[in-house]
Amino acid sequence: MSQPPATQPPAQTQAARLPVTVLNNSRRQHLAAEVAAQLAAHGWPIRKTGNFTGRIIATTAYYGPGQRASAERLAREFHQIRRVEPRFRGLPGTGLTLVVTRDWS
Repeated sequence: MSQPPATQPPAQTQAARLPVTVLNNSRRQHLAAEVAAQLAAHGWPIRKTGNFTGRIIATTAYYGPGQRASAERLAREFHQIRRVEPRFRGLPGTGLTLVVTRDWS
């Protein structure tokens, strides 16, 4: 009896580069704008930049419903992003939000 032909796994589709809100959660002035420029240079659209005054322990990409794959892609492309988490109540912006801490280099 012959074996059935091996099937190729379906090609992984690249997650979309969704617009990103970039928020500075450090004392470094203009960090959000600097990071937004880096993201934009790699094809990520920027929704807006600003500041976040809560306490975030490490640079984190937050995502809304159905956006996890895009947030994970962002983290793969920028190794300074140490965590990928669902959005939480009170986080400014909508959709993908990158909260940048002093660990961004």
